[in-house]
Amino acid sequence: MPAGCSAGQAGLMLSRVRSGRFALKRRRPKPSDILTLLMVVAIAAAVLSLLPASYYMLLPGDARPVARMIHIQGYSPVPSQGGLFMTDVTVYKVNHKLEELYGRINPNADLEPVQAVAGNLSENQYLHVNALAMTDSIQEAEIAALSVLGRYKLSCSALRPQIGGVLPHTPAGRLLQPGDIIERVGTRTPCGSPGLFPLIRRMRPGAVLDLTVLRGNRTRVFHVRTIPGKLTRSGLLPSARGKIAMMGVALQDTLVPGAVHLPVKIHINPGDTVGPSAGLMFTLGIVEQLKRQDITHGCKIAGTGTVDYLGQVGEIGGAKQKIIAARGAGAEYFLVPNTPGNVAPARAHRGHVTVIPVNTARVALAALMRIKPCH
Repeated sequence: MPAGCSAGQAGLMLSRVRSGRFALKRRRPKPSDILTLLMVVAIAAAVLSLLPASYYMLLPGDARPVARMIHIQGYSPVPSQGGLFMTDVTVYKVNHKLEELYGRINPNADLEPVQAVAGNLSENQYLHVNALAMTDSIQEAEIAALSVLGRYKLSCSALRPQIGGVLPHTPAGRLLQPGDIIERVGTRTPCGSPGLFPLIRRMRPGAVLDLTVLRGNRTRVFHVRTIPGKLTRSGLLPSARGKIAMMGVALQDTLVPGAVHLPVKIHINPGDTVGPSAGLMFTLGIVEQLKRQDITHGCKIAGTGTVDYLGQVGEIGGAKQKIIAARGAGAEYFLVPNTPGNVAPARAHRGHVTVIPVNTARVALAALMRIKPCH
């Protein structure tokens, strides 16, 4: 036996052969070895499950045809060998290191800090905000689709900003509630949330906003002190050293009751999916039915993107997971918001899928008109 080697070293036995070289014979693992390994793995898993973690795990969801969700009075889904598909993401709350480990070794998963995804909202508040966002996205898709076709034009005065969620332990969090509709800021009537932001940001952090709010059927006035905020990659977030005034609320737009009268009755049932990112595909699905024309040319068109009442397409989360879902469904094309944070991951994981970046619903429709038939 060579110097420094023991008989059982590393489970290998060495024997001298005539050539002067060493031949290796692998020892068959004993049942006790396997049992020991399993015990070590079990103990490690148990320890990891006791160590806290605070992430959301993003996993590929599904690609689902929107034609089945859209019902327009007097219209029917357009027959097609392809179709329009919305894509979603499975979001899983990671509470301990064992779940975090799975997220880190799964190539299709991404881990995002809870703060980056939901801010200071609780899990229930976060889900509630996303449920409201889906309701909003449906309204926006209906109006955007009719606007694209020239069958309706939305008046700016028909929009109001609505509270989707509030940051706890802030002046706004103590006074405002999800669902509150902001009617006026001082004496000015904001035209949706885009009209509210400039009114707030022209103030200094700590200044007080006089808000006239519709809560249920009652109109109330609240004096809300602003807090300092700082622009980050995730948007405007509270910061003690920030120099931008903010309220500390999640905003969405809602329609003034009775202000909108659409020329057709549209109903969309998204099932249990929440969030705003199906807006673009809902818009295109409505357009297809109203045109009575297969705008997919027999291709499977998946996509994602928020849409506002004017048809502008906005950034979404989980572009990587959504294009993986599109690939799994056999999509030929994938529509994605034209932002670096969405286009880059979509292209990096596209496989055989052609990625089409779009800024508006009109641009998306024009892009589909140019594709070659798939069948």
